[in-house]
Amino acid sequence: IVGTIPVGELVVILMITPNLRLSGKNVTRYLFLGVGIGAATAVIALMRDIAVLGNTMRMFGLPSLVVLRLVTVGNALSHIEILFAVVLIILLFFKITLLLYVTVLTVAQIMGVVNFRQLVLATGALTLVYSLTLYADPVAHMASARETTPFLWTPFEVIIPVVTLITAMLRGKSTKKEAGS
Repeated sequence: IVGTIPVGELVVILMITPNLRLSGKNVTRYLFLGVGIGAATAVIALMRDIAVLGNTMRMFGLPSLVVLRLVTVGNALSHIEILFAVVLIILLFFKITLLLYVTVLTVAQIMGVVNFRQLVLATGALTLVYSLTLYADPVAHMASARETTPFLWTPFEVIIPVVTLITAMLRGKSTKKEAGS
């Protein structure tokens, strides 16, 4: 269940890879390197959180923030959680921006629109209204993320891409057979 969120982000990253100005080998190398560094960082942070909080980690929405709140090394590192919160907000902004871009790009490709700039405002407005009305509070959002989101996201993140890949492979084989005949 926890694996659905990173898989969805990988699908989003794969959506923008055709726009990169790198060769195929370099893109693959950089993607695997980025995923590896991200996974290693997540494992290290998770091990730190487990070492500090133990079984109480489940009680907190952001265990890393709680761990950093507990850190006090003199006056220099007494309020490091403020820096973590600022960095978290900045990263969330970039994530939402990237997701909005990929959403607009996908809608433009599906509708066959060449200049998708008109879709940006409409999609952004819909996203804003949707985000304001979706959950009443962060606790309801966390409960939904734990209980229902993995089951709703799995078809879009795993099943549809695999079916699309298999369909593309079968079409490629039939095209090669027709060209060879």
